[in-house]
Amino acid sequence: MTAPRRIRLAQGSLIMRVRHVDDDDTFEIDTPNIAFTLLQPGEYRIDVNQDGSQTVTTVWHGRGRVTGGGYSYTVVANQSATFSGNEQHLDYDLGQIPRQDDLDSWAFDRDDREDHSDSANYVSREMTGYEDLDENGDWSYVAGYGPCWRPRGVVVGWAPYRFGHWVFVGRWGWTWVEDEPWGFAPFHYGRWAYVNSGWFWVPGPVVVRPVWAPALVAFVGGGRGFRFSAGVGVGWFPLAPGEVFVPGYRVSRGYVNNVNITNTTVNVTRVTNVYNTTIVNRNRTVNNITYVNQHVNNGVTVVSQDTFVHARPVAGNIMRVEPREIASAPISHMVRAEPIRASVIGAGRPATVRPPAAIISRPVVAVRTPVAPPRPIEERQAQAGGRLNEQLPVHAMGAGATRTGESRWAHANPRSRASGRSVRLLAEAAMATAKSGRCSNRSLGCTSSRGTRNRTIVRSTGTCILRTIAMRHPTTVTRRPTVLRNARR
Repeated sequence: MTAPRRIRLAQGSLIMRVRHVDDDDTFEIDTPNIAFTLLQPGEYRIDVNQDGSQTVTTVWHGRGRVTGGGYSYTVVANQSATFSGNEQHLDYDLGQIPRQDDLDSWAFDRDDREDHSDSANYVSREMTGYEDLDENGDWSYVAGYGPCWRPRGVVVGWAPYRFGHWVFVGRWGWTWVEDEPWGFAPFHYGRWAYVNSGWFWVPGPVVVRPVWAPALVAFVGGGRGFRFSAGVGVGWFPLAPGEVFVPGYRVSRGYVNNVNITNTTVNVTRVTNVYNTTIVNRNRTVNNITYVNQHVNNGVTVVSQDTFVHARPVAGNIMRVEPREIASAPISHMVRAEPIRASVIGAGRPATVRPPAAIISRPVVAVRTPVAPPRPIEERQAQAGGRLNEQLPVHAMGAGATRTGESRWAHANPRSRASGRSVRLLAEAAMATAKSGRCSNRSLGCTSSRGTRNRTIVRSTGTCILRTIAMRHPTTVTRRPTVLRNARR
């Protein structure tokens, strides 16, 4: 059963484009007086007025169900329905779709560019972030790798996974948060290759739903207290095409196969050999494997462990380490650094502009019981005896075991089958929060481990009011659904 994707919209406007809705998918927008469930692929808009007493649902294409006031209503394509009141008394007015405004134009222009994206010829449209590639780089054929993408305008000394920071996200563990506006796809899918004095992203085979990963890297000296000559540090480098990624979070054996074969050209036998070495035989150090990018000049990035766990910007805090030290340091698929509060919330300054307290606490209607918010990192660390990160490593599971890591956070991931641009929400929403204490204005779409993507665009009064937790008990619907007609109730 796929975990529902929900957005709490207390005030403002939201546009969603859903490419696919599988049988077990649930996409729900909760507002102060209704819950709107998306039933079919399509384009939708929700507007909530300033005091939360009125919600307007617009369906350009698709079909949605409105729940509120003890009733449920179906809104179909080319309809706009206004719902006024509260749970005790809810009126509706069905009208024509309003004229296009600036938000509509902006969203439709983005969708049009994506529909004509050149990058869609090389990667699946289910790969979150591929729509950012056309404007920031170029595709070319590279011998031995096939079609590859190279970013434009990078600074001297640029290398993958160097401009950004690390955060500790839920069950994913240590997750890379990139600074590059185009970086979501290249740092969470595929592999990187250094060719002719430049870095190229190699997306791997085109599959329907590539599997997302928090960071496709191998760690250098990631053991507890490992010391380079410059101090206790953590290093990493991007995995090259054909190299096996072993997740540092709890997943099934099948997931280990899928996260590799959907992101690079590699046979299952090689994946199995690495899996058996690192997981079954519990050998966390893998120095018997030759990693190409470990030996690329300036390909390995090292920071102090303090910088790593405090989520500080990497590029400005690089630790200088001699190549011979990097060559002799142990290589691991996980880093043994314990998270602290800053690892979760990030090192950015708190947002200076916040929604009014009345909007943040405003209750909303929900059809399904909201997911409980995550416990504070301090509480989770105490329960784990100060070794929270060591609770995460992959455990050998049979093929029939629960695929926790596969559900896009069981979203969180560990993932659902929803396809379409889901809300880049659990993994990315947490990453966006940690990014700098402010909400990114890019589509917050959470991508599940299978790459499900549905575009969500949110507008509010100067602030993105986007939360995944609804604040009131679910509304119980006891009456049959009503298909809205051209009438006022």
